Amino acid sequence: MLYNRCYKYECLLFIDSIYKKMKINLSVILPTFNERKNILPLLNQLLDLSELYEIELIVIDDSSIDGTSSLVRDLAKKDRRIRLINRLGRAGLSSAIKEGCLCATGEVFAIMDTDGQHEVSSIFLGIKKLIEEELDFVIGSRFLDKSAIK
Repeated sequence: MLYNRCYKYECLLFIDSIYKKMKINLSVILPTFNERKNILPLLNQLLDLSELYEIELIVIDDSSIDGTSSLVRDLAKKDRRIRLINRLGRAGLSSAIKEGCLCATGEVFAIMDTDGQHEVSSIFLGIKKLIEEELDFVIGSRFLDKSAIK
């Protein structure tokens, strides 16, 4: 379970107090290119967030040759929370993110790399900050410790 540490207790208290037991609709945008070895563990960790959010996982694949899209397509057939956009003849991180956002249905979007650079727990922390401080958006960086733009 993702939140076996103190996050789970803190998060449940946060959910009870802020959301009054209503779940936020969260769309996670996941651009991929040749991420077959990374995508399954990441999707499983993200699906654990279903305890906290109504979740939609959108994988945008840029014609991977390692079978990423086939794997995600098979998973999507079994779990309707997973969606695949298989881009043929189009490529690029920015346009993949844009396409994923345009197809998303959630109230809140999270955009994550699929190569393991982003921790899934950061989604909870970002949404908590977004709600508590009534922000329009939150940008996380592993390079900037406790940075903020006012």
